[in-house]
Amino acid sequence: MIGPYRPVELIGSGGMGQVFRARDPRGGTFAVKTLHPHLVDAPGSRARLRREVETMGRVTSPRVAEIVEFDVDARVPYIVTRHVEGRPLLDEVRGAGAITGAALWRIAVGTAEAIEAVHRAGVVHRDIKPGNVLLEAGEPVVIDFGISQGVDDTRLTHTGGRSGTWRYLAPELLEGADAGPPADVFAWAATIAFAATGADLYDAPNDAAVCVRIIRGDHDLGGVPDELRPLLADALAADPSARPSAEALVKRLRALRPDSAGLRVSSGSGPAVSAGAPAPDGRPRPLAPIGPYRPLQRLGRGGMGDVFLARADDGRMVAIKTLHPFLPAEFQARDRLRREVEAMRRIRSARVVELVDHDVDGDPPYIVTRYVEGTSLLETVKARGALPRDGLLRLAGGLAGALAAVHDADSVHRDVNPGNVMLVAGEPVLIDFGIAYLAGASRLTHGPVGTPGYVSPEVLEGRPAGPPTDVFGWAATIAYAATARRAYEATSPAAFVRRVLTGTPDLAGIDPDLREVLEDALARDPAHRPDAAELAARFANPGSIAPRLRLRPVPKPEPPPPPRPEPPADPVVAGRAAFARAGFALTVPVIEVSLAEAKRELVAAERGHAIGGSWSDHTAGHARKALDAATRAANDARTGTGVPANGPRLTEIHRAAGLYARHAQGLLQGRPLMPGQLADVRRAAALLGAARFTRARFKEGYDPAEVDGFVARARDWLTGDRRGLAEVIGADDVRARSFTLRRLRETYDKDEVDAFLAALETELRRTGYF
Repeated sequence: MIGPYRPVELIGSGGMGQVFRARDPRGGTFAVKTLHPHLVDAPGSRARLRREVETMGRVTSPRVAEIVEFDVDARVPYIVTRHVEGRPLLDEVRGAGAITGAALWRIAVGTAEAIEAVHRAGVVHRDIKPGNVLLEAGEPVVIDFGISQGVDDTRLTHTGGRSGTWRYLAPELLEGADAGPPADVFAWAATIAFAATGADLYDAPNDAAVCVRIIRGDHDLGGVPDELRPLLADALAADPSARPSAEALVKRLRALRPDSAGLRVSSGSGPAVSAGAPAPDGRPRPLAPIGPYRPLQRLGRGGMGDVFLARADDGRMVAIKTLHPFLPAEFQARDRLRREVEAMRRIRSARVVELVDHDVDGDPPYIVTRYVEGTSLLETVKARGALPRDGLLRLAGGLAGALAAVHDADSVHRDVNPGNVMLVAGEPVLIDFGIAYLAGASRLTHGPVGTPGYVSPEVLEGRPAGPPTDVFGWAATIAYAATARRAYEATSPAAFVRRVLTGTPDLAGIDPDLREVLEDALARDPAHRPDAAELAARFANPGSIAPRLRLRPVPKPEPPPPPRPEPPADPVVAGRAAFARAGFALTVPVIEVSLAEAKRELVAAERGHAIGGSWSDHTAGHARKALDAATRAANDARTGTGVPANGPRLTEIHRAAGLYARHAQGLLQGRPLMPGQLADVRRAAALLGAARFTRARFKEGYDPAEVDGFVARARDWLTGDRRGLAEVIGADDVRARSFTLRRLRETYDKDEVDAFLAALETELRRTGYF
C-alpha cells in the first residue's frame, strides 16, 4: 500500500521515482507517484517532490493532470493525480508513425493550451517532450512536473546542469542559462515536429551531436504541414526573446481550421504532396518492413541507430537494428555496422546476444539479433534499488564470463555499462556491440568513446581500448548494481573526465570482499587489472568470491624528475614539487576540460548580460564560474606533473586561460563584451582545435596539398587584427608550413584526420571564419 492507495500496475519510471496505476478504498483509479526507495531519504528528494506539489497545485487546466492528494512527509512520500487513460504521444508515434490532419491539429492546440495554463500560473514545466504528453481519446494531457519550477523559484538543479531531455532542450539551456517560458515553447515546437514527421527534429548519433545540432539551429521542417511550419520555425528561434509566448501560440493555432485533414506536406524540394490517406481509425499505416522483417515497435535508440522489436516471416520475434538517417558520410556508418556484424559473428556465449541475420548493404542496412525478453540492469536498479548480494555475485560472474568470451574472440566491447546489460530471470546478457572492434583492425574512432562514468582512463586520454577497458566498465557496472549510484559520479561530461582521470571511485557500502575485486578492476593502470577470465573464475561458485588467482604486478617506481633550479620563494613552483613528491599527475586533457568549461560559462554569462534586468545575478554566477575554471586551468598547468614545465603548450594554456579570466572579470565589473570580443572567445576554442590538429601526427602518404591548403587558410585567418588572438592559441605552429611536411612522415590515421578536418571546417564556417 502507498498511503490508502493499492498499486495495481507500474505505468512509468523516471530518474526520481515510479508512477503506479492505483485504486483508492472506494475503487477509484488514480495515478500515484512515489520516490525510488533509494531516494526516499536522499538529501533534497522530498524537497523536489514538495516543489512538484506546489507547482502543480498552481496550474488549473483540463490539459494538465491535476493533483488529487499528496503526503510528502509520509514514510513513503507520494503524490496522487487524476489517472489519464491514454498512451504517451511518444509510443503512439513510434507504434504507428507520424500523425496527420485534424488529429495533429488537436495535439498542437491542446499542448499549447496546457503550456499557456502552466505559464499563466507562474510555472515553467522544463521537460515538455512526447513522453510527457498523454493522448486521452485523442486529446493531449501534459504530465510529469518533476523538474518544473516557478519562474522566480530557487533552483534545486545546478546552474548550467541539464534539465529535461536532450532532443527537446532549448539552446540557451545547453549553454548554461536557466529555464524560462521560452524554453517550454521551444520544446513544444520540437514535440509537434516529432508528431508530424515521426522523427526527432534534432536526431543525431549521440547526445553530443544532438546538442551541436540544437545550438546551430540545424533542423529541417520540410516534413511538417505547410500551415504549421512558420509557427514552428518561430518557436524554434535561437534567441529566446524572439519566440512567441504560449498565449500567442494558442491564438495563432486557433486560427487554423480544425477540419484541415488535408494539410499539404512538402518535402523541401518539388511540389507539395498529399500526406497519404490515414487508416480507418484516423492513424497512419504501420511501420514499413525492413527486409523480410515487420517492425512492431521501437525498443530503443543507440549511438548508431534504432532498435525495433520485429516479427520474422516464420513468426519469430527478433530485435532489428537500423542506422540513423542523420549519420554523416565521414562517420562510416556501414563500415561500423559491418564491423559490429563481424565482432558478433565470432563470439560464442549464451551470455552474449547472438547474431541472427544481417544486410549491411541493404536500404536501409540492418542487423538482426535474438530478442532478449528482459529488463536492462539500468532500469532494474532505478526501479528496485541496489541488487541483493546473491543477485549481485551472479551478475558479476555472468557478465565477466560474457566478456571473457568476447575477448577470446579477439574483440573488445568498449561500452560495458548498465544500459547494455539485460537481465533475463536474473542472468545477465550483454548487448549492443555498436562501437566494438576486433583486435588488430584499423580504428574508425578517435578519442573518448563510451558512456560517461564507465569509460576507462586510458580511453579518455586517447590511448587504444583493449580488454582491460572492458574490465574497467565491468567493475563500474557492478559498483552501480551494488550501490544504485555510479562509482564516478559527476554532473557533466567534463566533470566525469576529471573525476575518472584524477579521482578515486566511490565504493562505500560495498562488501569488503567484492570491494577488493572492484578496486583491482578499476586500477588506473590497465596492466594492473585482472582479465575477464580470471574474474569469471573468481565468481564461479554461487554465493562466494574465490581469492586472487595470481599476484598483482607491483608497479615499478618512476625515477624522480631531474632537479631544476627554481626560486624557493615561488609558491607555484613549490606546488609543482609537492605534486611530484605525491606522484600526482594532472594531464593536458584535464586542463583542456577546464578551459572548455571556462569558455562555456563565459558565453552563458554574456547571454545573461545581453538580456539584462533580473538576469544580472545569473550573469555574475556564470562569470564567476568562468573565472574559477580559467584559474583552475592555469594553476593545474603550473602544478600538474603531467604537463611539461615549459614549452609552447604550457604557454598556450596560460594565454588562453588569461584571455578567459580577463573577459570574466570584465563581466563581473559590469563591462559587456563587445560582439567582436565574444566572437573571439568562441573562435579561440575552435582555433585551439586547429592548433592541436597541426601538432597531430599524420600518416605517411596523406596528400600534402590538402594539409598545406588547410594551413594556408589558417594563416589567413590569423593575420591582421587577429594577431593577438593568434598568440593566445599558439598559432605560430599553424603558420609553419615545414612543420606539416615534417609531420607527414610520422604515423597517424588518415580517416581520423579527414573526420577532424570536416568537423573543424564546419565549426569555423559557423563562427564566420570562411
